[in-house]
Amino acid sequence: MRKAVGWLVVLCTATGSCAWLSYVGSSAGPAFGANWPEWLPTLRLLLIGVLSLVSTFLALRGRSRIVLLFHATVALLGIWFAYLSVAGHPEPREPYSDLPVPSSLVPAICFLIFPCVFWYFVGRAGWPELLSKPISVAAKIGLLLCTLTVTLLGAVAIDFMTIWNGECHFSEPPFTTPTLPQQAVFTARILRSRKLWGPDESPPTPAWRRYWLLASVQKEFWGLPRWDHKLVILLMTARGSGSPPPRGEIDFVDGRRLPGSLTRFLTIFETFCTRTESMADSEVDLRVLRDGPPHDNVRILGRTLHLTGAPQYPRWETVPHRRVNLKGPAGLVTAESDDHGIFDFGGLPPGYYEVSRPPADGTPPSWRDIQCRWSLAGGDIRDCGVAVH
Repeated sequence: MRKAVGWLVVLCTATGSCAWLSYVGSSAGPAFGANWPEWLPTLRLLLIGVLSLVSTFLALRGRSRIVLLFHATVALLGIWFAYLSVAGHPEPREPYSDLPVPSSLVPAICFLIFPCVFWYFVGRAGWPELLSKPISVAAKIGLLLCTLTVTLLGAVAIDFMTIWNGECHFSEPPFTTPTLPQQAVFTARILRSRKLWGPDESPPTPAWRRYWLLASVQKEFWGLPRWDHKLVILLMTARGSGSPPPRGEIDFVDGRRLPGSLTRFLTIFETFCTRTESMADSEVDLRVLRDGPPHDNVRILGRTLHLTGAPQYPRWETVPHRRVNLKGPAGLVTAESDDHGIFDFGGLPPGYYEVSRPPADGTPPSWRDIQCRWSLAGGDIRDCGVAVH
C-alpha cells in the first residue's frame, strides 16, 4: 500500500512537471535578443519543473539524510517561488504580449511544496524505497532523453495550436537587412508536407487549414541557428484552393521563430503573413537582397499581374512586358516589365509617389488605375503588384 501511494505521487508529479515545462516552453518569454537578466523570470519558472523532476527521481531510491535535506530545501524554494508569484510584478513580454504569461503559484505548490514535504516525512517515517535495485547509467540517460523529448514535443504542440491568429492585416515591404530579431531569411527545398488541422482541400472552402513542411536549406541570408543550417520545419496556412508547395519546389522563406521560451531555439519557422513565396514569385525579394539598400534614394519595383482562375477562388499570374506609370516629384515616368514580369524604378528622390497602370484602350485615366501610393523617405524600398488590363 505504501509503495502504491509512493508510485502514485511519482506518476502525478512527473507528468505534471513535464506538462508544466511544456507550457512554459511554449509561453511568452523575454523579447528576442534580450540579455540574461531579462531571462531570470522565465528561468525561475523552468526551474520549478526541473527541481520537481530531480526530487522525484531521488525519491525512487533515496532515503539518506542528504536526500531528505534536498527535499526540504526544494520545499522551501517552492514557498519562496509562490511568494514571488504573489508579491512580484509580471515582466513585459514583447513582441508577443498576447501570449499567456505563466504564474508560478500553483505549480510551486503542486510540484515543489506538497511532493517534497511528502517525500521528506515519508523518509523520516521509514517507508520502503520504491526501487530495490540501483538505476543503471543507461537507464538514467534514457530517462533524461525521454523527458526532454516529451517536454519539447509538448511545447511544440501547444505552440502549433495557439500562436496563429488567422488574419493578416498588413504587407511587409522588401528588405535588405533583418527587420525583426526573430526573423530568418533563406531559400529551401520542400521535402514533404502534412496537414496539421483544418478541412480537406477538396472541395475548396473559406475555412483555414494549417500545414507543416519539412525543407532543406539551400542558401541562408540570415537568422538560422548556428547548430543547424540544413533542415527546417515551416508552418504555413491556406484556405480556399490554396495548398502547400509541391515536393521538390524551392521557396524563398521569410520565417519567424516560434515565440515560446523553449521553442524559439528550434528550427521551426512561421511563414504566415510574411514574404514567403516560391522562387518564381520572389524575384523582387531576391533582386533587392542582391542589390542592397538604395542609400539616400528611393526604389519602387513590383510585378505586372493578371487575374485568372475561377471567380470564387481567383489567383494572380505574372504577365511580362507590360507598361507601368510612376508619378512623383520628377513628374510622370514609364517603365516596362521584363521577361520575369518585374518593373523597377531606381534612384528616385524622396517624396510622394503613385504607381498606376495605363488605362484600357479608348478610356480616359481613372483613379481605379492607381495601384499603390506612398510618401517615401530616402532609403525606402516598396513593391507594388500592378493588375494590368
